[in-house]
Amino acid sequence: MRKFLLTLTTLCIALFAQAQDVNTMYIYRNNGNIEEIPVTDIDSITFTKPATSNPDVPTEPDQPTITAGEAIDLGLSVKWASCNVGATEPEEYGGYYAWGETEEKENYSWETYKHSTNSYFTQGYYKTKLDLKDDVAYVKWGGNWRMPTRAEQEELRAKCKWEWSSYKGVEGYKVTGPSGNYIFLPGAGCIDGMTNSHSFALSGCYWSSELSYYDKEPNLLYFFHNDDDYYINTYEGCHWGLTVRPVCE
Repeated sequence: MRKFLLTLTTLCIALFAQAQDVNTMYIYRNNGNIEEIPVTDIDSITFTKPATSNPDVPTEPDQPTITAGEAIDLGLSVKWASCNVGATEPEEYGGYYAWGETEEKENYSWETYKHSTNSYFTQGYYKTKLDLKDDVAYVKWGGNWRMPTRAEQEELRAKCKWEWSSYKGVEGYKVTGPSGNYIFLPGAGCIDGMTNSHSFALSGCYWSSELSYYDKEPNLLYFFHNDDDYYINTYEGCHWGLTVRPVCE
């Protein structure tokens, strides 16, 4: 309907100008200025309405909307993914993986652990970082994505602002970097054995790609509900199912 009225308006102006032998259009601006435009220079006339934001879509001032699978520049040495491996939305827990495994399973026990007898844990063998074939972030996402190192997790912990919050109804930490951008880490807990889940919605346990040089235990980023203790630690339960938040260069 609006398009029809605009077309009709343009047609009327053209017919009026032709009938009256008018060759100039005068535009009277609200600042008092008058602009003259030759009728022969006018192809069409359209009217537009300024775009307005949708009040039903909540956004935080000066913050980007989080998009699944996006590389978020927090102002650190690497970019952090906006969601976990196995998730399609930032608030989703995603998959649970034993350290160095690339598939989920029903039983997270030492008996089912892929690396229970291999070189990662052999005494005197100084291999302390996962090969890419055992890096679930690289295997699942490809490209430059990978699991973070201990140093990169430590940088996230030390250089960012951590605030316990709720994102789309899921509790976790909003982590804001020096750039002002942020990621959301849901409190996804971890899985031990077949059905034993630990602290879902209350804590987060995120694998790094590295083992401790001294005790041969994987490093992980750990946080607990509304607690100032978000820290990097080693953990003997390498066969447990934990979540993974990828990084890229």
